[in-house]
Amino acid sequence: MEALFQTKRMIALPAEAKDIPFIIYMENDPANRNFIWQGTEEQHRAEIADPAHILAVFRGEDGRNIGYMLCHLDRKSEVFELRRIAIDAKGQGYGREAMEGTMRFAFETLRMNRFWLDVYPDNAVGIRLYESLGMHRDGMLRQSYKSERGYLDQIIYSMLKGEYFARSSAVPEADWLLWKQKAPQSLETERLLLRRVTEADFEKVHSVLGDPEVMYAWEHGFSEEETRAWIAQTLARYEEDGFGHYAVEVRETGEFVGVIGLIREKLCGYPLLGIGWMLRKACWGNGYATEAAGAVIRDAFDHLHVKEILADIRPENTASRRLAERLGMKAEYEIVKRYRGKDMVHIVYVIKTDLMDKK
Repeated sequence: MEALFQTKRMIALPAEAKDIPFIIYMENDPANRNFIWQGTEEQHRAEIADPAHILAVFRGEDGRNIGYMLCHLDRKSEVFELRRIAIDAKGQGYGREAMEGTMRFAFETLRMNRFWLDVYPDNAVGIRLYESLGMHRDGMLRQSYKSERGYLDQIIYSMLKGEYFARSSAVPEADWLLWKQKAPQSLETERLLLRRVTEADFEKVHSVLGDPEVMYAWEHGFSEEETRAWIAQTLARYEEDGFGHYAVEVRETGEFVGVIGLIREKLCGYPLLGIGWMLRKACWGNGYATEAAGAVIRDAFDHLHVKEILADIRPENTASRRLAERLGMKAEYEIVKRYRGKDMVHIVYVIKTDLMDKK
């Protein structure tokens, strides 16, 4: 039987009828009984047969069942509900391993958008685990379930696809410090020079940021004050991170092309390495963006030993989406950014060092 997923020490397999006695034993174990619902053999057979449910057992390295889980899939809304999960071998880290594997299965294999579960307030072990995995506490359903213990509250925890992938891509502080020391102040390509922005570049930079057509994804061209603030932020990034947007110029003529570079981003609360680009309209269609952004990405992988780089792009920004795809980036998930009082959907494109090696 094909596995649903595998972790370092266990494999998750679709449950069969022969596994039902073990599942019932787990549900009625005094260590679990207060925290999970108890089903009958008939109910578990129905769950095995129902395509909207996945009843699975976790099998250890010795071939014995060490736990199980039940989930419900809402494929239309891309919602994965983890209804029950229990581990027999407690205190050995199997619970975390099973949860991490289940979340990876939900988001990376099934491509679900939301993963959620409910937990009783007195399940302190479960709550600590879910919070340590970065799950969001959505709220509490008061006295929403009646059990042999009476009317019980249920706390709802969830994670969204964007939060899962952002957490997986979060950059540790040690990497930021290393990149700050090693980031180059300039790069050269066959046709272009990429150098640090200076305050003297105001007019050039404003010719890009002040153009509403270039900046339509921001829904306005920058004012002079906003451009000066952007330059100040870029200079601060050089000091704090060691990198930021480069000013891009044609080597032979000195013509100003635009700004392209790596930036420290925060998506869903996690620090990530992103890349951004904005080019003068007069320079569109010459391949400059692909050439400059490709050089930045290649240097990041080869020189800084970066593992992955992100670009968050609005769905209607087809030119930037095509550029990201030419660079080898893949659309992974969506997030919502709030800008000037408005929620804006962004598609997050990702390129990883192993994908770059194949280009």
